[in-house]
Amino acid sequence: MKIFYQLLLPVLLLGLSACQTTAKSTADKPCAPDYSALFDSVMQQERTWAGLHSKTIKLRGVKLAYSEGGPADGEVLVLLHGFTGDRNNWNRMAKYLTGQYRVLIPDLPGHGDTKVGPEPDYSLSEMSQLMKAFVDALGLERYHIAGNSMGGGLALQWAAFRPQQVVSLALIDSAGLYEHEGEVIQQMKQGNNQLLIRQVGDMHKMIDMAMADKPFLPRELLAVMEQRQIARYPTYQRIVDDLLDTQQRMSTATFHMALKSLRMPVLILWGEQDRIFETPVIKELERNIKRSTTVIMPGIGHVPIFEAPKDAAEIYRSFLAAP
Repeated sequence: MKIFYQLLLPVLLLGLSACQTTAKSTADKPCAPDYSALFDSVMQQERTWAGLHSKTIKLRGVKLAYSEGGPADGEVLVLLHGFTGDRNNWNRMAKYLTGQYRVLIPDLPGHGDTKVGPEPDYSLSEMSQLMKAFVDALGLERYHIAGNSMGGGLALQWAAFRPQQVVSLALIDSAGLYEHEGEVIQQMKQGNNQLLIRQVGDMHKMIDMAMADKPFLPRELLAVMEQRQIARYPTYQRIVDDLLDTQQRMSTATFHMALKSLRMPVLILWGEQDRIFETPVIKELERNIKRSTTVIMPGIGHVPIFEAPKDAAEIYRSFLAAP
């Protein structure tokens, strides 16, 4: 976390310095720092620090934003973020991957900087088709996939339908149609989704629920995140509706069949204190996946890639290096 402080401080000082300069020239108009711009600057600094560059590509009527970094001839890692997240969730972990691997991190439809058409389809099947079009457009024939939360559910579907191309799969606190459902998932099905930010104050509640080891973020930038989440609430609700509709048309047995079809090595990486997909689901994954390796991270919640990025990266690198 010390490195993040070092990244954040010059950006904040730059914003305050600009504010002071403006105030001197317009003394009758007090200056208020533009925290939204500062937030974007911090994310850009994180991507630069992680060796990532921002790119876009047009696919299936979607302008897909993604980050890319690492050696062009390195093994390819495709990293998928979770619900209400974006590609920046992976920045701190990607820092420890781009030295060796070619890393691709897309903003999934409805998230981040990706732009969708007037009639978007947020189902996992459509997202999976978009991701396949993405790697095809880049000319990739073999690659590793890792996904956190919703991104894990997408990664699983992708791997099940393209086993010849997916070298390995990492399920990080992954979404799925599990037999075991914790309180958060049960409430979500009843219309009380604690992951959605509807009003001021909801962000703190969501972070407390999702993360056990909460990363540092100044309250001003946290407020920017909250306001952006509130603005996207209708989109996120639409995504939830599409995902729940898919879930209603599938069964746990179908989910287990998909797990059993996997032939590539699978890393099951979980936060011990995940309150969304609780640890009992791990046994369910192990029981149905033929070639699985499980690592449980003590003191970590639903988002290891953000809560403990260096440790999560070391675990992932060890998995990738295994024969």
